[in-house]
Amino acid sequence: QTAEPPGLRPPALEGRRSGWRLLGNLWGHRWLLRRFVVRDLQLKYRHSALGFFWSLLGPLLLMAVYSIVFSLIVRIETPVAYPLFLLSGLLPWLFTARSLERANHVLIEQGTFLQKVCLPRELLVASSVIVQFVDLLLSLLVFGLVMACFGQLPGPLLAFLPLLLAFHWLFVFGLALVLSVDTVFFRDLLPIVEVVLQAWFYLSPVLYPASLVLDLPFGGWLGLNPMSGAVGLYRWLILGMPAPPLSWCGVFVAAALLSFWGGATIFCRSEAAAIKEL
Repeated sequence: QTAEPPGLRPPALEGRRSGWRLLGNLWGHRWLLRRFVVRDLQLKYRHSALGFFWSLLGPLLLMAVYSIVFSLIVRIETPVAYPLFLLSGLLPWLFTARSLERANHVLIEQGTFLQKVCLPRELLVASSVIVQFVDLLLSLLVFGLVMACFGQLPGPLLAFLPLLLAFHWLFVFGLALVLSVDTVFFRDLLPIVEVVLQAWFYLSPVLYPASLVLDLPFGGWLGLNPMSGAVGLYRWLILGMPAPPLSWCGVFVAAALLSFWGGATIFCRSEAAAIKEL
């Protein structure tokens, strides 16, 4: 008998994995994960003349459009220059939305490949999220240049940004795991997720300060939105704006841990059936 290729998991053992061991599994197969990430990045920009620059130009173009509308026409007052206020919320939101949109398709598009090759399927989901995470990191570097143009530099709180990025990644990765398998069984989730993300965007304080809606009916529910705490934390650490309420931060951290634990558990229990459904 031939030895089992290193890094591949027998299908019979899939259901025995616990959710929290999934991170260790990703680390154990990091060589393969790295190859998937490089492949996805190459495919994403293969036919693009500007390549990676689109990851940087896209948010800047959105910033220009929204800035014209909300600072010149609607005239929303913000503690800092509106372009900086907008980008500090738009960049983390784009990472969230694009990762979940991609997670909707990742297993469906790889159905034939997954039925023929035995490998940890969560690597494909993680790769799709990491690709968007790379875009976020590059965009944040450009954001630093934009801040310099406005004569503003980050403070010492920026040292805590990696911790925020880690929790944000866990939050998005957990949701992506759930969507990747659920979409296999319920294809109607494809258009539903698009509508939900659109509504979620306007219900999150990305385009406007949270103070504008807190006094409105049901405005207090804004703190239950994990992205409210996430966006507030980004603006606090990068721009030095007032910190979001502690309860909002707690909701975000709890949502990140619950999202990852729940998403990993659901994925581990459903991936085998999802591959058969494909």
